[in-house]
Amino acid sequence: MKSVRTCLVIVTIINFIGLISVSVFNILMDPYLLFRLIDSEKPVHLASKAYLTKAVGIIHEKPNTILLGSSIVDNGFYLPGSGKIFYDTYFNEKKLPLQSIIKPYLPIYNAGISGGGIYEVFSYLQHAYNNNPNLKHVIIGLEWTMFTTINDHNPHVPQIPVLGKTYVPIPFYIEHFLSRTVTYDSYLTLAHNSVDVAQLENTIKTKFIFLAAAQAEQMVKISPKAVTQGQDHIVQARDFSETSILYFSLWFGAGLRERLKSNGPKSLVNPDALDILQKIINFSKEKNIKLDIYVSPQSGLFWRAAKRFGVYPYFEQWLRELVKITPYWDFSGSIDFSKNIEKFFDSDALHFNQSAGEVILPAILKGIQNPNRGITYVTVKNVESFINKRHKELENHINNDEYFQEIFSRLNPSDMSGNLDTIFPIPYEPTYKNYRIFKFMKKFIALLANQAPYDFRRVLSGHYDNMLIGESLDEVMAKIDQ
Repeated sequence: MKSVRTCLVIVTIINFIGLISVSVFNILMDPYLLFRLIDSEKPVHLASKAYLTKAVGIIHEKPNTILLGSSIVDNGFYLPGSGKIFYDTYFNEKKLPLQSIIKPYLPIYNAGISGGGIYEVFSYLQHAYNNNPNLKHVIIGLEWTMFTTINDHNPHVPQIPVLGKTYVPIPFYIEHFLSRTVTYDSYLTLAHNSVDVAQLENTIKTKFIFLAAAQAEQMVKISPKAVTQGQDHIVQARDFSETSILYFSLWFGAGLRERLKSNGPKSLVNPDALDILQKIINFSKEKNIKLDIYVSPQSGLFWRAAKRFGVYPYFEQWLRELVKITPYWDFSGSIDFSKNIEKFFDSDALHFNQSAGEVILPAILKGIQNPNRGITYVTVKNVESFINKRHKELENHINNDEYFQEIFSRLNPSDMSGNLDTIFPIPYEPTYKNYRIFKFMKKFIALLANQAPYDFRRVLSGHYDNMLIGESLDEVMAKIDQ
């Protein structure tokens, strides 16, 4: 009996030590930034859990001024709460310029939710008020896609028990330092801070090429997913950022057109989402909260694509519906159609960067509009003149860039859909008799390998020597054989 009891005591002690060790490990690694005991960079994908961080952060910080919106808001303002802190090593340095500009108005908490929509905006607004009934100022960034069925009015992130509470329940904390999921994410955090990140990224970029070389006797198709995640595009615009924004705009524009065809106009101006916005306005008035709403800037290339795919009029309709509910700020003249657009967008057509945030936030906080410099406060009185002005700015943006003017004139929207296969060039590996072969816009194209990467405009216009085009891989390979 004594030996059994001794064994039970030992097992209990071991289990206890194990639980304590796992708990301490998870608290120190803190993959969701709930405890903030030590600073460590997090794997990028953990930013998708920022809704946890922000719900808890609002309880602790009880901010007087708060930013709300989707990942676009989260990405554009380096302020406390921003998910950028998960993976940007220079977060503390990068937040200084914006903070110096808005210093009299600090502190401001960035509660933009990655993956969130209009439903999350309302949920986190109520959560912020519950934690601070003296909430003074709420600034909401809205984008058109929030009001389409791409991003409908239903919840987009898990509803967590901490929302609406003024304290963090003990079971919530226990769940987030003892579960297997948290332990795994803690391990990933440890690994991320232990490996040579540059070497890891280089391995990801090249692994598909190694795969192809190992199968040199067979043509290996590299999927669009592989292309977008790992490789530089084989068909490029004038620089990397411009290329990424172009492909994203085409994919998104095609997807919006497909939804319009399938579900009609309500899919691009969702009345349910507008109803939730009205509830947000009513809540703010009832609680005497100052509310500023702005339309998030998006790259001029996105608006070109929307126009080419025939969906831009629905955006203008959304602007009209929006102003019936609330006035809003618009920065398209200073950002969307800027001659220095590359300054404001560096990843895709929707997520503006800190440079744009430094234009938007000071103007709103100071209440300074300047239509001549592209900063407009839109009301029911000026909405039509504003929409006309915006449309002219888009036309000027199109006409003043010969490169993209030719690209969009040669694009055939019927060749593209929301399916990545119809948007991204799909290369085949290895080379075949000194030719690179890739599928692009429903055609199979072969070009001399030493000319890669290939220019987007020249590929569309056929301005390459020895360019071969076919309806299938076999056909274009047969042309090379000839």
